[in-house]
Amino acid sequence: MRKKRICSVVLNTLNNDIRVLKIGKTLSDKSNIVSFIAISNKKMNGLYYKSSLNSNIVYRIYCKDIANIKNSIKRYFEWQFLMRFRLYNVMKILLKREKFDILYCNDIDTLIVTYLFRKRYKFRIVYDSHELWTERKGSKKTVIHRFVNIIEYYIEKYMVRRCDAVITVSEGIAEELSRRYKIKKPYVIRNLDEIKEIPSYKNRMLLRDKLGIPRSAILLVYHGILADERGIPELIDAMDELPENIHLLLMGKYLPDHSRKALKYKGRIHYIGMIPQDELHIYTSIADIGIHPMRTKNILNHYLTFPNKLTQYTNMGLAIAVYKGPETRRIIKQCRCGIIFESGNSGNIVKGIRKIIESGKLSEYKILSRKTFLQYYNWQIDKQKLIKIIKEL
Repeated sequence: MRKKRICSVVLNTLNNDIRVLKIGKTLSDKSNIVSFIAISNKKMNGLYYKSSLNSNIVYRIYCKDIANIKNSIKRYFEWQFLMRFRLYNVMKILLKREKFDILYCNDIDTLIVTYLFRKRYKFRIVYDSHELWTERKGSKKTVIHRFVNIIEYYIEKYMVRRCDAVITVSEGIAEELSRRYKIKKPYVIRNLDEIKEIPSYKNRMLLRDKLGIPRSAILLVYHGILADERGIPELIDAMDELPENIHLLLMGKYLPDHSRKALKYKGRIHYIGMIPQDELHIYTSIADIGIHPMRTKNILNHYLTFPNKLTQYTNMGLAIAVYKGPETRRIIKQCRCGIIFESGNSGNIVKGIRKIIESGKLSEYKILSRKTFLQYYNWQIDKQKLIKIIKEL
């Protein structure tokens, strides 16, 4: 069988996009030739440059680091318009030179550009909707945002019906896309973690020593984006009401200034910034409870998603404390490895953590967490479904 040439298009730097990298690796392992189009925050000569990552070719396009653009209008314009325009110009060149069988579009921003070349170059399109795009946090916060959001709704409605395969991350989002756009229910490929070995007890305790975390402490961990909508302010406030032997390890980026200032007065919170993906499981493993307090009120995308954090936590055998949603409820019910709580309130976080500790089931939750990850929630399970989808195109 001839190898399929697949180009995965994503508008981020790719380096920390676990889903895109994992899917690329999976499809490469099955004798497909996989390359990527991604962005770079480094200025360059020309429209793009060619690099490599894990033996895959990456075509990188320049984009300013939007985190450093303070003006919200300029930041929005850079992302919504200039970035897509650059992507269009680069694809116009690449598609003349490279013969791709499949363009794998990660989210609507890449689909909009890719679709424009479809008739001319006759490739197949896979649309992977990582989010319920038009229901993202902030997508309706100003008149301009709402106007663009309406346009993107109708663009997605038109284009999604003409893709060769549509994939998303959760049953809830798949059902919502099907209902909204009157399409066959998309395939669900969940954000599941690859099986990793848990570091030894000795090494976990040595890492606690290095970070200044008492060995006897009950340690909570949160990693990822540290923005307000992820419930970080409530989590920080909750630490004031929890017992002294409970500590919190925060790992990630985009911590707002007001949260950063609050940390100065919290001796039991350990903020260590971004950790490389290949080391993240090591740092996660030193904790006892993985927490995810994401706000869901009036944010349908948050409510319906399948958070990849949960399988990263269960991979390392942590008890779970997580916001209430259909996917999180399903995981906790099946795994019996923790609790769910109503997000948006520090008091609910406190009640949830106390419930785990006072139940006397922390050790039991940790054992069940790893066990059910290995049975139901690791990447090997959805990996085969993905391979089948691509093979049949």
